[in-house]
Amino acid sequence: MIVRKILLGLAGAAAISAGAECLYSDSFDRDSGDWYVEGGRSVAIRDGRLYIDADPEEFVKGGLNGGVCTVWNRTRIDGDVRVDFDVCVEHSVTGTNNINFFLFYSMPDGSSPEASTQTRKYADYADYHQLNGYIFTFLNASENKKNARIRIRRCPGFRLLRETYAAENRADTAYHITLIRQTGVLRFLLDGRELLSVRDEQPLEGGWFGFRTFRTRLWFDNLKITRPDTDGAAVAPSRNAGDGKAQSGAPQEKKAGQ
Repeated sequence: MIVRKILLGLAGAAAISAGAECLYSDSFDRDSGDWYVEGGRSVAIRDGRLYIDADPEEFVKGGLNGGVCTVWNRTRIDGDVRVDFDVCVEHSVTGTNNINFFLFYSMPDGSSPEASTQTRKYADYADYHQLNGYIFTFLNASENKKNARIRIRRCPGFRLLRETYAAENRADTAYHITLIRQTGVLRFLLDGRELLSVRDEQPLEGGWFGFRTFRTRLWFDNLKITRPDTDGAAVAPSRNAGDGKAQSGAPQEKKAGQ
């Protein structure tokens, strides 16, 4: 049974401003034709949700048996954006409960990743590290069992901008995630509570987006992308929950859980 910590839709999130410009939305009531898949065991739209299975019993390096999956959207978005969605992990063999979102992704020349999708047909993580984009990650942390691990990376270079340990990431629990990119500040909110933020001094200006997971079976729903509030208080990084630390310089070593 799914634990409903929040009312799904957008009720559990920090409120979207009335009249906010909607850039994209999908409630997954039907196949819109806007999505394409790299890797995974199976991806399906059914019962009003996007289901992704990337949870084999054993993992083959490189994702050759469907242990990783990226589901891309064909819509380009630019500028300041707010991304809201619901997500629930159904099962993870390793307990990693891996939830990722790719934001403002593009090829090195700025074009859509779709043209080269066949070069990433198994969705190996390293295949995305030389492209342009941000990676938001929310997963169980093997290093800290008390909290989930939340981090924001920038590519190319797979550079860790900031991470923290906070909240929890449990299976059979529906969460509402909000991601904001506003005037160079990147934010992660869980059920309306901001847990991580960081400023990128040379922010990416736009690109494509997608859902991603690693060794996890889960579903997504109620995706909505809007313009964020223009309140001046919203453009400065806040104090992060947990023990978040900013990183700079060389790319960071990839750790378990992706």
